[in-house]
Amino acid sequence: MLLLLNPGAPVPAGKDGIPITKVKERIEFLLFDMKKSKRSILVPTPVLSEVLLVANASVQELVDKINNYSVFEIVPFDQVAAIELAMMARQEIGKKRDAATTYAKLKYDR
Repeated sequence: MLLLLNPGAPVPAGKDGIPITKVKERIEFLLFDMKKSKRSILVPTPVLSEVLLVANASVQELVDKINNYSVFEIVPFDQVAAIELAMMARQEIGKKRDAATTYAKLKYDR
């Protein structure tokens, strides 16, 4: 989402350490595919806050830009979401993950 709102944001690297190619095209295809299939990308409010914090534009500009994309749906992180996250996290306790993925990152990304 940040790469969509802030095209100058650094491109993430793949598992091989090499930056991912054709990021703009990949994002555009994802948005096209999501819109075509009438699916939404849910953006929990804590994620929205993080995006607004690091993007290089005014908060109102960013919120307007997000709202212009019909595929994004801003959703609250409420009690039900917290319970679901805890249940997902409990299932992962003790499972192996790659070295680049910390437990905190995995928990937050969920």
